[in-house]
Amino acid sequence: MQNAQQPEQSIQPQPQAQPKKSNWWKWALGGCGTLIFLGIIFIAGCSLVGKKAVDEVSKELDNSGTSSTTKAGEEIKTYKAGEEVNIGNAKWKLVEAKDLGDTLKGSSSKYPSYTKDKKAKTNSKFVMVTLEIENLDTEMHSVTAPNITDDKGREFITSSDTSEWIPEDKGIFILSNLNPNVPQQFSVIYEIPKDAANLTVKVKELKFLSTEEALIELGI
Repeated sequence: MQNAQQPEQSIQPQPQAQPKKSNWWKWALGGCGTLIFLGIIFIAGCSLVGKKAVDEVSKELDNSGTSSTTKAGEEIKTYKAGEEVNIGNAKWKLVEAKDLGDTLKGSSSKYPSYTKDKKAKTNSKFVMVTLEIENLDTEMHSVTAPNITDDKGREFITSSDTSEWIPEDKGIFILSNLNPNVPQQFSVIYEIPKDAANLTVKVKELKFLSTEEALIELGI
């Protein structure tokens, strides 16, 4: 007699282990956040250092001058013609100012035999200014022609093609070198509107990047 067949046992498949999910994106986001935070701190620190440096330079310039130092909200000190103007390492004096009219005569130039008359532009005229400047420093400095201003706040630079009418005994303001304590006189011609009034010349000290300046009345 055959043995009764035993019922087959069903083998249930074992559940496979699920792969562990990676959290790399969380680490990436955290790292980016840290870098951004450190970047903000770095930029803020650089800004503070930069501001401190600028403040120190400004403080040095402000403390290096006299009462005529230009500062925001303050007027520039104004002097009369003939007065000595000491600004830092420079001493200025207005020697003479002339209204030359609207025509520079060739006959009054350095080379009258072949220089033609020079006419000013419409409603303009020529003004010649003679200044004396002394370098009060212990080393050589260069100087350029100052600008002149009027009571409307307009500022005028020198005329570039009038050197023939600068007197022989006067220097020309073309990046001229000044030795210490050797006063020199320079003449310069400006072409300005005929309605320009209450003219002043704006003079500065010889230190590079200095903001120290003063005004001298031309009296014309």
